[in-house]
Amino acid sequence: MIKGFHHTGVKVSDMERSIAFYEKTFQLEVTRRTHISEDTELCFLSFPDSPGVSVELICEKQQAEPLGEGQVHHLAFRVSNIEEEMSRLKSSGLSFSTEAPIEVLGGLKVAFTTGPDDEILELVEE
Repeated sequence: MIKGFHHTGVKVSDMERSIAFYEKTFQLEVTRRTHISEDTELCFLSFPDSPGVSVELICEKQQAEPLGEGQVHHLAFRVSNIEEEMSRLKSSGLSFSTEAPIEVLGGLKVAFTTGPDDEILELVEE
């Protein structure tokens, strides 16, 4: 079951500049910052009173996708049981980039599919 919105991922060219912008302009606070590979850094920012919804900044030294900085990379939805939700969505015709969810960031289960205009959609089970 989809429980709500989780985060929006935005590609950025300069992580420090982008963090400073979102902190100063919108009073967002860094809740998590990590490298998921040598070339890719992620930073999640949230409002102090709404920690469950985030902006995810994605900074890649070597871009794997032809998406320019400053563009929305993906939308992520919080789910209660990712395997059940993947099965439900597969039965409605969606396909996923992996057969089963993958585990990232120390325990999050995620899976990726696409919308009607090939926008990336992520399911997240915490």
